[in-house]
Amino acid sequence: MHRWLSRLHIRMASLNLPQIACCLCGTSITANGANMCTSCLAEKYEISKPLADLNLHALTCKRCGRWRVSTQGKTSSEHWIDAQLESKELLSFLVKSLERQLRKASLTISDAQWVWTEPHSRRLRLRLVLRRHVDDVANGGGVVLETSKTLEWVVNTRQCPQCASENATGGGEPWRAVVQLRHHVDGGRNMLASLEQRMLESGVGSSAIGIEQLRNGLDFYFLEQNDAIKLSDWVKSNVPTRMKTSTKLVSHDPKSNKQHTKFTISIDIVPLRKDSLVSIAQSAQNQTRATASSSSPLYVLTKMSSALHLVQVQPPTMRRLEMTSEQYHRSIVEVKAAPEDLIPYTILSVDEQDGSSMVQVVRAADLGVHQVVETMVRTHLKGPALGVEGDLVLGYDIQGSDVSSSTSQGGDVVLVRRASPTESQRYEESLSAPSRHEVDTALSSKQRRSERRQMRKAKRREKSKASKSEIQGNLHNGDQHAAPRAATRAAE
Repeated sequence: MHRWLSRLHIRMASLNLPQIACCLCGTSITANGANMCTSCLAEKYEISKPLADLNLHALTCKRCGRWRVSTQGKTSSEHWIDAQLESKELLSFLVKSLERQLRKASLTISDAQWVWTEPHSRRLRLRLVLRRHVDDVANGGGVVLETSKTLEWVVNTRQCPQCASENATGGGEPWRAVVQLRHHVDGGRNMLASLEQRMLESGVGSSAIGIEQLRNGLDFYFLEQNDAIKLSDWVKSNVPTRMKTSTKLVSHDPKSNKQHTKFTISIDIVPLRKDSLVSIAQSAQNQTRATASSSSPLYVLTKMSSALHLVQVQPPTMRRLEMTSEQYHRSIVEVKAAPEDLIPYTILSVDEQDGSSMVQVVRAADLGVHQVVETMVRTHLKGPALGVEGDLVLGYDIQGSDVSSSTSQGGDVVLVRRASPTESQRYEESLSAPSRHEVDTALSSKQRRSERRQMRKAKRREKSKASKSEIQGNLHNGDQHAAPRAATRAAE
């Protein structure tokens, strides 16, 4: 009201209106539309009085920070909105919550702004500028009054329906389903990392509310069981797996016959890695693992999708085999060499044939050595997958490994794949870098030179001390000619 009166006084003063007496108390005032002084207007027309005794409350979810918005009418309902403290969204929500009281008091809001409160006080304050048109005034035409009012809301907390349903699973854990992905093999983190990257690209795991990294795998947590099933189906279509499902009863209400369960999907990826050298034999009733492994052919794992794709390299028939997860677990499979055992070879010549290639290779580390051993190898690689003369390929040394001698009839080397540009560059850098022996030799020679230098300095210091002591002794004894001779020897 004081704000409106100050504006009224300025406007009246600019119009040079005459001085009149207040119609109620007789005080001399400048003429205005109500013909009343400030005190009489405030006493008779207190437009903010209907809002004085309001108990205002705001409800928020302590877990997610959302605010409850209620709608009144024939069908009352509620929904929850995201809004930060002292934000425009929260201010709009609080102002809209006063619509019923403002309509009842015939008030309108011309301005609203925040009043700062302590964050832990659980209070929200707004300063509102209220307007109201008053008709029962002496001039008969009415007047618009304006005043400011500060309102306070008490903040209460309650869980929103979504958070309540999440916590209903028991133990305060929001997840309803979990996918446990495991790969029990040494060095399997690279495969899990590439699989997780493909999940992100496809968006199949975007609905996960949490991902936990473990030693041999990953755990994906979901709110819905269907999302977990969707992820498990995607993993099954990309890698060979063995899957198990289980459910756990968390709580049960016998009155409403409602129960909350947790759903677990355990996925075990076949414990193999791409480019591994394996021996495979069908399990027989009278055949042990040792005898089957010694007489079984060798295969190279070229691809892992929903099945295992292998190529027989010993004996080098180049027969291709596709094995499902069920067939893998029914067979005797033994890993003979892992990708860490791959050795770089340099191609000397290539002769492509039907379904295979004859390649002459030499160890890349033996180039430049007088005794170079050239090896003729039959391989399944052809064309760009093999390369040309001078390229680097990776393979296994069968003769130098622990592979059984009964399978060495096809050669001493098994080529697996062409080296990538990154691997070729890394190998060239390793050749240009000094070896560990050279580094140790350089360090030891440098250390010996430093030790000899320190010994020479120590001898010179000892000679200097001896000369000084001799000079002092001669001067003490009075020999004036011996002192210059000692000084000369010290200088020499």
